[in-house]
Amino acid sequence: MFSRSALLCLGFLCFAHTVFSQAVLSPVQKDLMRAALNVAVGKQHTLPDYADIPDKKQVVLYNKMTSLEHPEEKPIYLTDADVPEVKKVKLLLQNEAQIMDTTRKADLVFVRVTQITQPEGDYGVVTVLAQVALGADSRAKGYLFKQVNGQTMLFKKVDGDWQFQRILTTFPNLLDMKEM
Repeated sequence: MFSRSALLCLGFLCFAHTVFSQAVLSPVQKDLMRAALNVAVGKQHTLPDYADIPDKKQVVLYNKMTSLEHPEEKPIYLTDADVPEVKKVKLLLQNEAQIMDTTRKADLVFVRVTQITQPEGDYGVVTVLAQVALGADSRAKGYLFKQVNGQTMLFKKVDGDWQFQRILTTFPNLLDMKEM
């Protein structure tokens, strides 16, 4: 009986640690996000649909980080303190109301980062997505959504810095499609 109780307590603690530790980003997760955004929209411009971002020097970053693996879980909301500095790009953190502004005529292509799993070793994985908030002109033409893509990137910690290794996969971004 003791072993079942101990196992139950251990399971609860692990579950509680996973849920509560994701309320804010760890310093390692912030470093990974900075590295990923540098690759996606900073130095290398690897993000699919990068060409469609209207202002390459000021890129809108959605504050909502959703888990791709568990989309039913509560999202993490970035704060201004979480927004990394990216060379030659100012990231403008915006919430859903700002991004989905119905008075805007033109479409807005913005960037979002999904929840980052805390790395347990020298490798980290980050997914960065392009996304479109339709403007009034597109909605008037009958568009329900415009498909854009995302990519999952692999990083390795080398001499204390996260170094981009390669793109693991590129895929269509269907997150929040029903809401767009």
